[in-house]
Amino acid sequence: HKKGFRVDGFYLVCRYCNERYPLDQLKKGIASCYPIPLKGKLEGNLYKIEADLLKRAVKFF
Repeated sequence: HKKGFRVDGFYLVCRYCNERYPLDQLKKGIASCYPIPLKGKLEGNLYKIEADLLKRAVKFF
């Protein structure tokens, strides 16, 4: 599936199976739809990811 995730409070929630991942524990990896980490920078209210990195990761979306 390629529905992605949404943020709900302090959780990242899978749009397909509704599995919830605590944002502060994402590195542990649980469930089958575990989100793929993308390195970026938090600038104000935005998390910025370089375009080149997104292009290389497009197969996961």
